[in-house]
Order: sequence, then C-alpha cells, then structure tokens
Amino acid sequence: LGEADCIQQMEQYPPEEIQGEDYEILLPYLELAVFTADSAKKASPAAAGMLTWVLKMCEYQKVRISLQPRVDQIRKLEQSLVHVSEEKATARRQLDELQGEMAAMQKEFEETFSEKGQLESETEDTKAKLRAAHALIEAMQTEKVDWTRQSSVLAAGLTCAAADSSIAATFLAYCGPFNLKIRESLLKDSLLEDLHKLRLECTENLSLQHVLCDDPLEVLDWKSQGLPSDEFSVQNGLLTTKSIRYPLLLD
Repeated sequence: LGEADCIQQMEQYPPEEIQGEDYEILLPYLELAVFTADSAKKASPAAAGMLTWVLKMCEYQKVRISLQPRVDQIRKLEQSLVHVSEEKATARRQLDELQGEMAAMQKEFEETFSEKGQLESETEDTKAKLRAAHALIEAMQTEKVDWTRQSSVLAAGLTCAAADSSIAATFLAYCGPFNLKIRESLLKDSLLEDLHKLRLECTENLSLQHVLCDDPLEVLDWKSQGLPSDEFSVQNGLLTTKSIRYPLLLD
C-alpha cells in the first residue's frame, strides 16, 4: 500500500497468474463473517479497497476452477479432431493408391485378354476396397462435423463465462429489493455497458436460470408447487434459493 503505483499494479495484475495454493490459503478467511470490506473499512478505507480487490480475485479464481473441466474437455476434443484429421488423410492416401491400382489393372485387363478372368476378380476386389474407403471417409467427415460443433459450443461458453458469471453475481447481490423493470435496467443497460468497456463478451439473451440452476427441471418443479410462471416470480425464486445470504421475505 505504501508504493505510489499500488493501484496501477492491482488494476494490471493478471488474475490468471493466481496460484492454486494461494487461493487455498485464503479459503478459511473467506468463510469468516468479519472478512468483509465493511469490516475492513472500519479500520482503514485503503485496507477495505485492498480486501475488495482480493475478494474479487478469489471469485475469479473460483469461477476459473469450476470451468477447468470444460477447458480440459475442449483440449481433449481438439486432440480427437487432430487424430480424426490424420486418419482422414491416411484414408485419402489409401484411396488414391487404390484408384491408381484400379487404373493399372484396367489397362492390364485390356492388354492381356487371356488373363481376363483373374483380372476381373482382382478389379472387383479393388472396387470393394474403394467403396469401403469412401464409406470410411464419409463416416469420419460426419464425426468431424459433430466434434467441431461441440468444440465451438464449449469455446463460446468459455469465452462468455466471466461476463455471464458477473451478471449472475450482480443479480444475486444487488437486485433483490427492486422490481422487474429496475432489475432489467441494472443488468441489461448499466452492467452490460461496463462489461463492454472491459471487452468482456456475454451470452446473447442470457438466461439467469441457465447460469444459476444446475438442474434445468428445478424451475419447473417450483412452478408445479405453486410458484407463478412470470419472470419476476422466477427471479425471486432464484434469489431465495441461490443467494448465500438469508433473504428477507415480505408477504
């Protein structure tokens, strides 16, 4: 805190350089009720700012850890894609070789009529191999399209993860007391503008249910138990069940 460029260093510090052991050391402190910016502010406003920065870094690390399986899955799919491409190239080379053999056999068939029966048998065998090679290439092409699509979907989800998580966290932390119109203005106008300034991409038409609910049937279960189906009621259900604090409910 005593350095002149302390704030600049904090703003420019890359969060991906946070070590896992550093994050694990902080975990016990994060569970303490007094380990908050408000508590630190009573002792020092500067310490409160520093603590807020630390808490945000920890939130980022938590999100990064939760997304690591997706990153690993993308890398695995990329490796599979490379393997399929190599197999396709091998099959293509085999196909070219078989086509060359077929042409040579056809020429020999025309030149040596006496060996017609034997060459016809070999030609049919080569044609069968050619059909099998074509079928293999078509099957590999279909699998390549599927794996490429899955890789694109996971990569897009990873690109938008930070912004989507920020929107969901803002909703849980600040939107509880407001009506639906104010919530939408806060999330879709003010927050999106800040995210765009930070060059963070978010999912288009982001659904809070998709981000906050692990089970897609959870909201349907609420509705079956009597929760109204309007968006405001569903948001209140999310605030009640997903917030780490106890909600204040007024009937």
